[in-house]
Amino acid sequence: RLDTLGALQWLAAQPGVAGARLALLGRSNGGSAVLAATNPRHPVVAASTLRPRAAVAFYPGCEAELKRGYRPSTALLMQVGAADDWTPAAPCEALASAAAPPQPQIDVYPGAHHGFDSAAPLRHWAEVPNGAQPGAGVHLGGQPAARTASREALLQFLRTALR
Repeated sequence: RLDTLGALQWLAAQPGVAGARLALLGRSNGGSAVLAATNPRHPVVAASTLRPRAAVAFYPGCEAELKRGYRPSTALLMQVGAADDWTPAAPCEALASAAAPPQPQIDVYPGAHHGFDSAAPLRHWAEVPNGAQPGAGVHLGGQPAARTASREALLQFLRTALR
């Protein structure tokens, strides 16, 4: 969260950068950081004078911000896989439905696993201990239909939010 907010401050101060039109984008743990950096229930976020215009979180872990009570400080798009066994979709769906306005947009891609927006083949990582089923490993890899749909949704969201 602090790194993300610091990066926004630095970037906004650079010549030629429209500081009022910045967006955050993160994947997996980076997606969780996007959520943490856009929730003003964190005192450091509430105290920040600069807010991104939009935020996008691909397959974040949503449990911590769901428990904290997510209150988005900006337009948020979450992109999650319905078959994700590393960072499951259900907590993100709950976060989106329980969040205060502006209501986050969430797209859930059927049959998609963690990393669905990549071109990497789907593979099982047995050595990852912290998935939805501890000890069973997780699946990671792309799904062409979800990759295409999520890219289009991302571009449309950013076109609208950054106007």
